[in-house]
Amino acid sequence: MPAKQHLMHGRDHLPAGADPIPGLTIGGTGFFDAVMAIAATSSLRGYWRLGDGGGGPYADSKPAGSWVNTPMSKITSTTAMTDIDPGALAVGDDGAVQFNSSTGAGDYLQAPNVWGSSGANPFEGDIGTIAGWVKPAASSSTFDGGIFSMLASTGVLQGYVLGVAWPSRSVFHQRGSTRLTGPILAADTWVFAVGVKDATSTRIYLNGALVATGAAVNGTPNTNIDPLIGLWNNSAGTSGIGPGVFYGAVDEVTVWGAALTDAQIWQLYTAGVDSTQGPPGPTGPTGPAGPTGPAGPGVPVGGTTGQVLAKTSNADYATGWTTPSSGGSGIPPTIVDVKGDLIAATANDTVARLAAGANGQVLTADSTQTTGLVWDLPNHRVYVNGA
Repeated sequence: MPAKQHLMHGRDHLPAGADPIPGLTIGGTGFFDAVMAIAATSSLRGYWRLGDGGGGPYADSKPAGSWVNTPMSKITSTTAMTDIDPGALAVGDDGAVQFNSSTGAGDYLQAPNVWGSSGANPFEGDIGTIAGWVKPAASSSTFDGGIFSMLASTGVLQGYVLGVAWPSRSVFHQRGSTRLTGPILAADTWVFAVGVKDATSTRIYLNGALVATGAAVNGTPNTNIDPLIGLWNNSAGTSGIGPGVFYGAVDEVTVWGAALTDAQIWQLYTAGVDSTQGPPGPTGPTGPAGPTGPAGPGVPVGGTTGQVLAKTSNADYATGWTTPSSGGSGIPPTIVDVKGDLIAATANDTVARLAAGANGQVLTADSTQTTGLVWDLPNHRVYVNGA
């Protein structure tokens, strides 16, 4: 069987558009050990390796503790669900399961409810983490598929689910009726998807990197339904919800009663790809400013002494350098040459110089003059007794 491909890790290499690494398989012992290392402190509620897992094809591989182990059973429909090998992990791989319906209407996995009440159900709760390796296949049909689901419709949607929506193959993390949508996943490519809910936010991680953040929505648990892998909604196929089974492969699904930290999520991802790379570091400093760009379209180059900038048409930014004497509307600096010169307009709106007058003269209107103005001595009149 040809080797699996997976997406490059790191914050700059996300599923939407990242180039896979040819020949790199992704699978087991390292990932299993990483899960066990944080199980006790982060309230591991369920761990389905979806291969042999040391206890059967769909056994719950979490350590013995206060929660009952919850094996998954196949719910048979018209389209078979198959086991595949290899699965997602780089080392110690134990295979995976593949859901084969391209319309979302095939087999899925379900754990029987043995708890009897929501309070005893290990998968009820508002704060927690869902994680799984997935390799979605391409389909043109419209449906949702679940990586892990505790979602049900009881008149309104209650609970939570981490899943993928077709035909776009966008990953989503839904709580109640509120859906947080993340990036589009590449077809036929393994990716580590994680949904986290804590007191401040709802989040999605892909390959160890945070890719989407939303409000801390309460999913209104207490549905006390059977946990599901593959099927996105307990009520899918009824209540007008339509089909809803994952299309593609799923492996190494874990459910936690605590919100895993960024470092724990990165630890799980790198264990799955057998990588020695550390978690992403902080954002680096801002680089230096770039060079000044070219002049904008409204600032023409060139021009000579005495020219002015004028519109050349009614179009935006249509400007050019022009000499006022050849039609420009500016005032050449040579039009005035002595103290007291004035600028006036002629009958045809041409700019003209009105030379300075002599001492004692006043400016008087005179229609016979080119500018309609003239310097002249004042007309002194002496009035005696009003006459």
